Amino acid sequence: MTCATDLIGPVVGVHPVSGETKVSEMYSRITPETIDDIFQTDLSHKFGEQVRGGKAVVYADYYGRYHVAFLTEAVYTHHRHAAATLVGLDDPRAKALYEGDYDQVHDLLDRIGGFELQLDAQTRQIIGIQQDSWITKRQRDRGRVISSTMQEEMVLELLSSIDPSLLSERYRELECIDDQELFVPSIPLQAYQTHPLN
Repeated sequence: MTCATDLIGPVVGVHPVSGETKVSEMYSRITPETIDDIFQTDLSHKFGEQVRGGKAVVYADYYGRYHVAFLTEAVYTHHRHAAATLVGLDDPRAKALYEGDYDQVHDLLDRIGGFELQLDAQTRQIIGIQQDSWITKRQRDRGRVISSTMQEEMVLELLSSIDPSLLSERYRELECIDDQELFVPSIPLQAYQTHPLN
């Protein structure tokens, strides 16, 4: 049974081709009770048998507080949908983020990280985490990557939102803090202003 305090609430996802919508839940933590809801995507074709995938977003609000959301559906619901739901009460541009209107939210993306996670369903441990999403791609495209300090804080917040018994040893022992898959290389803003990316 899911702990009510782990439930953030609903998010509406939109299928990228059909435009159909689907409502799913978001959780603030991965626990033994929420793990099966979060890791529903079969990734055996990519990572081997028994590997399932999940998505997460971390948002730093204007007051410096971090908010973590784990998605429970990954076909209709994308990182930007979850991030817009988290941002919704904090910023009037949440709708533009939800719709993927980068030009309206480029500075807002400086405070959001989108993560992909992999679970070994046999051991019930998270064996992989990468920062990779629509948000990450827009940040890279425009040279607006989150500062390395904020990225590290986001990773630590993400890890602290997961029951330690569900993390593989490398994530429990924080050996991963040097793992480059968790971070997007920073591009100095000055370099971006001199040589803008298209």
